[in-house]
Amino acid sequence: MNEGILARNFSPFIGGRLPQKVRSAARLPEQTGGADGGIRRFYRQICGKLRPIDRECSLPPFDGKQQITVPSIRLMGIILETGQQIVLTWMYRTTGNGFCIEICQFKDILNKNGKGALKMSTNLYSKENMQNLSQLKDLAPEPFKAFHEFNAAVFKDGALSKKEKEIIAVAVTHVTLCPYCIDAHTKEAKKAGASLEELAEAVFVAVAVEAGGTVTHSTHVHNAKDKDASDVLYARSNLRQLGQLGKLAPDGFKGYQVFSAAATKSGKLSAKFKEIIAVAVANAIQCPYCIDVHTKNAERQGATGEELAEAIMVTAAVRAGASYAHMANMIQSYQG
Repeated sequence: MNEGILARNFSPFIGGRLPQKVRSAARLPEQTGGADGGIRRFYRQICGKLRPIDRECSLPPFDGKQQITVPSIRLMGIILETGQQIVLTWMYRTTGNGFCIEICQFKDILNKNGKGALKMSTNLYSKENMQNLSQLKDLAPEPFKAFHEFNAAVFKDGALSKKEKEIIAVAVTHVTLCPYCIDAHTKEAKKAGASLEELAEAVFVAVAVEAGGTVTHSTHVHNAKDKDASDVLYARSNLRQLGQLGKLAPDGFKGYQVFSAAATKSGKLSAKFKEIIAVAVANAIQCPYCIDVHTKNAERQGATGEELAEAIMVTAAVRAGASYAHMANMIQSYQG
């Protein structure tokens, strides 16, 4: 079931001019009258006499002569087909000042045969889902507030600038695979002055570190085949076994080495900053070999402890943010 709160969308138009598409759907005149009477007449004309109980109704069937939408449906990108109807549900209560619409929700679209056309959106990553996150301040107010304070503290200027932190965040979001986060941090990075070339180079660093994580973990395959291998799974000395992969898959291994060098050399971003990004990404993918290698590389390039620490905190915030952002889907599923 797709739902969008209509009352919120209608509120700017109560007592004044309703959008043309809304008026067409409801067969309403251009002016709706007073604030209370206008919205009451709007729903009365759609659904008949108001009663102080939960109700369900339908807008008139679409006759094919015009596109009929209402604000929340337009947000979901839905266009009605001929003969379909919009089904609404709502609750309201009587107050001292008369009727007060509490909630009006879009429930479904009915086909000509009366069967529901929409049960749940097939698009799990609609930007409109992010509106659900506003409910968290009421669902879990204390952690909601603390999370936003944590995020704000991480992204303020420090040893690394806000621009640099947002560039790191864009790289890390491509590891957490959170489309909401990619969208949000790309826009923040642009706002902070980052160019698209800089963002592309940053993400290529993440791509290289991801490849490196797999390559370095190949040493475990070598150890697994050695019955006399140490029980210590993550020994630094494991990296000495990387040559085995180069022998067994020489072309691919050489290609990886050339790519990794190209991704981390100085370009629009400095080699030092790219190694800082690599440390952040290495912590995101939790690869101890990558953390070790890129921390040493970053120090050789002149990165300070403060810069690396702030980069790691960006990773922490972005990984937390991915889980936070996906609560939008949880809310959508629960209320859908």
